[in-house]
Order: sequence, then C-alpha cells, then structure tokens
Amino acid sequence: MAEGTASDSTWETKLNDWEFNVLDYKVLMEGNPLAQVGYAILKKHDLISRLKLPEVQLCNFLRSVESQYDKKNPYHCSAHACDALVNAHFFLTAGFERCFSAVDILAVCIAAIGHDVGHFSLNNAFLCNSNHDIVREFGLRSSLENFHLSKLLEILAEEDNNFLRPLSKQERTEFDELVEALVLGTDMGRHKDHFTDFQDWCADGRAQCTSGTPEEEGVQSTSGEGSTPLENGKTNGEVEEKRYAPWVNARMKNLHFKDRKLLLIMIIKCADLSNVVKPLPVANTWAERIMEEFYAQGELEIKEGLPLTQLSSRENKEWRLATHQLSFLSNVVHPLFAAFMQLADHHSRETVLGHAQYNTDEWTRLSVELDPNSGL
Repeated sequence: MAEGTASDSTWETKLNDWEFNVLDYKVLMEGNPLAQVGYAILKKHDLISRLKLPEVQLCNFLRSVESQYDKKNPYHCSAHACDALVNAHFFLTAGFERCFSAVDILAVCIAAIGHDVGHFSLNNAFLCNSNHDIVREFGLRSSLENFHLSKLLEILAEEDNNFLRPLSKQERTEFDELVEALVLGTDMGRHKDHFTDFQDWCADGRAQCTSGTPEEEGVQSTSGEGSTPLENGKTNGEVEEKRYAPWVNARMKNLHFKDRKLLLIMIIKCADLSNVVKPLPVANTWAERIMEEFYAQGELEIKEGLPLTQLSSRENKEWRLATHQLSFLSNVVHPLFAAFMQLADHHSRETVLGHAQYNTDEWTRLSVELDPNSGL
C-alpha cells in the first residue's frame, strides 16, 4: 500500500492489528500522528481513567513531544515514535498486559512516545567519533539515548505538561525509574546484556516449571462451538481464554518490580525494531527510510574525515537494502523475536514470526538475484 492511501476513517479501529502502518494514513501524517495515536492508545488501556490523569496537561505533553521530532528526518520522526507505541500496544494485548500495573503500562507508552525525541538522524558512533557536544555532556555510553531521555524529562517537567501529578510518590518513583531504563534500553549497544538477561529469565522459568509440557500452545475459545476467530485471536464478541506454555503461565505470575522492568525493556526493544518483521511492503517502506539516513551519515562522515561507519554509496540500492535488512534480521531481530514471542499468545506469535520468516526468505532471494557481483 502506498503511503497515505488507507481509508482515513478506519485508523483507530486498526490499532490492534500487526499490519497497522501509520504511514498509510494521510489524516495522521498531515497532522499530529503521535499526539492522536498516543491519546487513543492511552484511552484503550483506560489509563486516563485508572490513574486520573488530567487530559489538558496530557494533550499538551503529547503535542510538545511531537513538536520536538524533526519532520525532515526520513526515519527518526514522530511517525517512528508512533509506530513504536503501536507496536508496544500490540505486545501488551498479546498477553503481556496481565503482568503489569497501570503505572507500568503508562511508563512503556510514554517511553515509546519519547524514546527518540530530538533525534537528528545521526547515531552514537558518529557522535563519539566527532566528539559531539552530546558526548561531552552525557558521556560515551548511550550518549544519544541519554540525550533523548533528558529532552523527554524536560518536557514532562513543564507545568503545562505535568499530567503525572495524580501519581503517588511511590508510583512516580517507579514511573521515573522505568522510563529511564526503557529509553536507555533502546540503545543497541546494550542489546547483548538485555537479551542475555531475558534468556536467563526464561531459562529460570522453564527450570522452575514442573507441571505439564510446553509443547501444547494455542488459543482456545470458551464461548462454545460456532464462534468465529478474528484478528489477533479475538472471537466475535465472546469471552476467550488464551493458552500459553505452562512455564510461561507460571513465570508470568506475581512478578517482582525487577522482572516487570526487564519485560518492559524487552517490549520497547521489540517495539522499536518491529518494522523489520512487519508485512514485507511495510518493512520495505521503513527500510528505505532508515537507509536514507544511513547514506546521509556515511556521506557526512566522508566529508568530515571521520571513520566510515555507514553506507556511503547509493549504487545498487535495492540490493544494499535487501542485504542490510537480511543481515540485521538474521543476526539480531529474528533471534530476539523468537525468544520474546514465546511469552505471547499463539496467534500473535504465529503472526509476527510468520512475517519474520517470510521477510527472511524474500530478502535472501533478492540479495542473490540483485547481487551486482554475481556475474563476475
């Protein structure tokens, strides 16, 4: 689907779908997609009511954050933050929401909304190699993410944006700790540590589980015969029971704060990278956008005499896109999602991992067919 061609009246009804792509909706892209979708998702989780959040200040905050995203960025614009938020919402509804408090859910939503605020299309490698002001202020580790966090907290601290006043002291302490951990958790320089912690957490859960076998997984309706499955395993207005591996059910009960924080970090990590495992046309659209930022950084690195960390040649762009995406998907994203989606309901897991495999196959095919060196 071409950007901006979806039926504008349907976007809010599609937020639960893995196929949702904010770029398809002209009414969003020509307005304030992050503010509109952000408000809708907070309403979907009933956070405004549950936490008694003042709507005027909340809307001020959403508009303020969106204004700090540069619309000229091909990838790191408010549409990407909106996409990350929608993806986090999908994971919450895929079986994770049952584990979290309202404050937990608010924290992951706000972190998704602000995780790239102020971005200017250059990465940590460029900042470090150029001894950028941001590195001098925030240090070498997670320089950019600390910058985003600082911007987000500044916006939250403005009186007109302070929708967090109703939170208790303990709730605000937990919220602040979570938002910091989640925004910093989007730094790929921390990926190995977080992924290893998560794998260990899952291994502990399997070891502790003594009931049943994890083989039988799926979705089973309790509404009786004749119910019609809808997208994301929902049934036609009927009550349903989602079934998970026994070790998952056991592991997800009565989680301590540190466990919830780890799962929330995994949610925002996967939400941030989800465009790689969306339906292929969506994945390619986002890939074209990030590749434009990579090319621009590579050209700037050459111009500034800095070490070359990104692509600089735009020749054979389709082949470069396929090979780059295939490498990232195979080495980072697919292993991450294969582990993470073990905790999701059967339908959501099959949907996401099905697209991951299809994209792997297609980018593998294209990397061979379009290889400019194949005839040499």
